[in-house]
Amino acid sequence: MQKCETRRQKNKMVNTTEYAKAQSPYLKAKDIVSSPTKEFIITKDAIMVNKEFEGIKSEKLQVEGEMDAIAYKFDISKTNTRTIAKELGSDTLKWIGSKLILETYKTKNSKNVLIDAINVKTAVRLG
Repeated sequence: MQKCETRRQKNKMVNTTEYAKAQSPYLKAKDIVSSPTKEFIITKDAIMVNKEFEGIKSEKLQVEGEMDAIAYKFDISKTNTRTIAKELGSDTLKWIGSKLILETYKTKNSKNVLIDAINVKTAVRLG
């Protein structure tokens, strides 16, 4: 309590922008747009997860990794999986430690609305 009183007494503002920022553990196109590097480093083996979106159930390949020192889960489309496998092979254990260079593109969703989506531009094995 004393720290708050001391801070108020000195008339110092506390900037809550980063603290209050809504965060999702899932990588989104807006995260790519705002990233200075656009580089996603895979840190764990891929897993298959069951997803449901707008009443449609599907199975997605998901990897965990980091972009700009922030941890994310990345649901990889079949097209992006083919791009990664072309460069790194189909054994997802060998993907760990690799770098994905990401970009966004425009596509229409199931409601025919134009949205940003994530594309894997290239995959690079590090080390």
